[in-house]
Amino acid sequence: MRPFSRAAVRLLPLLSLLLSLWLPLTSRAQLPLTSSSPVTVSFDNLGSSATASLPAGFVLAAGANPTYSGGTTATTQAAGTTGTGALSSTSSGGAYNFANGVTASSTDRAVGFLSSGSYSSPRNLLLAVQNTTGSTVTELAVAYDVEKYRLGSRAFEWQFFTSANGTTWTQLTTLTQSYPADATTGAPVNPPTSTNKSTTLTGLSLADGATIYLRWAYVGNGGSTNGQALGLDNLVLTPTLSGGGGTPTLTTGAVNGSPFCVTATTGSSLSVPFTVSGTLSGSFAVQLSSATGSFAADLTTNLIGQGTTSPLTATLPAGTGAGTGYRVRVVHAASGTAGSDNGSDLTVTAAPASVTVTVAPASAQSVTTTGTGATLTATASAPASFAWAYSTSASGPFTTPISGATAASYQVRGADFGSAGTYYLVARATSSCGGVAGTSAPVTVTVTAPSAVLTITPLTVPDFGSVYVGSASTSQPVVVSGSNLSAPVTITPAPGFEIRMGTAPSPAAPLP
Repeated sequence: MRPFSRAAVRLLPLLSLLLSLWLPLTSRAQLPLTSSSPVTVSFDNLGSSATASLPAGFVLAAGANPTYSGGTTATTQAAGTTGTGALSSTSSGGAYNFANGVTASSTDRAVGFLSSGSYSSPRNLLLAVQNTTGSTVTELAVAYDVEKYRLGSRAFEWQFFTSANGTTWTQLTTLTQSYPADATTGAPVNPPTSTNKSTTLTGLSLADGATIYLRWAYVGNGGSTNGQALGLDNLVLTPTLSGGGGTPTLTTGAVNGSPFCVTATTGSSLSVPFTVSGTLSGSFAVQLSSATGSFAADLTTNLIGQGTTSPLTATLPAGTGAGTGYRVRVVHAASGTAGSDNGSDLTVTAAPASVTVTVAPASAQSVTTTGTGATLTATASAPASFAWAYSTSASGPFTTPISGATAASYQVRGADFGSAGTYYLVARATSSCGGVAGTSAPVTVTVTAPSAVLTITPLTVPDFGSVYVGSASTSQPVVVSGSNLSAPVTITPAPGFEIRMGTAPSPAAPLP
């Protein structure tokens, strides 16, 4: 074997350097599309670490024109919406592993950002998606949730972009989610608010092995301080393949608003988002399950709303039975396509036939016209709002409201009843669903005038000393005070003495 020359030996360090620079870029994992089935990323496997590794294909980058190759693959902070480690006004800026709940234990996670003076916006979450189906991808349905985890007094936007090379980006402005400035900064949003976004990227010709890039941008309005904490969650990608390789699919998004109130005469509306993969078009409908989450096989039954675009407006019918396991799904009856369900149970509450109200303690209460007494607490048999009222008769009607008493608890105050006397106090509850009212048994409240108090200081006037006949003595002060008096106090001096209020003498001066 011929030995290496000096020139060949010199090339080895350079070759080694080139390989070290090239290998990390080419070995970075991408999110694969392996078939026409939806690919879901929920971030729930991130764990609780502040430096959690992102799922395959995701990177983080800063600036208004980021490149995928320049991104990093781990978060820098972790925080939740309650308990230890919750977001606050002192939270550091960074790329966050967000928790819906307690930071260390919640398994419902999202990835996003919180800007600050030292961690400026815009910030970006980028994703490389590779076609490994063996066919050409002609469309890509994209659905995701934008979630808000902390209040901030600066307005923000969550924007969406696509790219063919990870360098040059095209914004889809219809997917921009705007967040107006909050009145304050720092409070966590518990649970986080969620807004579903969806679109279908059409006109694609993504060959087998080729990559498309997606980007979500976190952008502050005019700066980075007083930031809102925003994140990405529940991403669903559904490809359509050429040559009929892609079976049409429907993906139903998350439905907000549970629990829903339904009465015998009034239904409850809901908005149902969805995404389409394939060539489905025309009319779509929302199908309601049973109270246990089971759907009818016939896609033309139990339909509660329809339309041609997402989201669909639906109405839970009047008379729907109460239950905690309802679900909905979007269906396309013309093609026989049933979508996935909304992903979580929906609760339907019915108006109660009656509302029972109890008050504790129920024993008679006593209070002075100027004092306060015990705190009474009302309990209703159904979720309800409260009001307190009284009458001078034990049988009512109880038509005089207690001003400002609209909570379940009320502390008895003499001033709420006016003058002394006996009153009968009740709590009224109106059900949150259906407006059904109920009234408690009356509690007797006796209001008395406080005891009168008269104070004279001193009780014995000091000796006036020796006085010449026909001459006046020096004066001696006497202080008279009182409270809760119902009539004037009159003081009559002894013969030969005068009482003066100020400088005016008076043999008998009533106090004002």
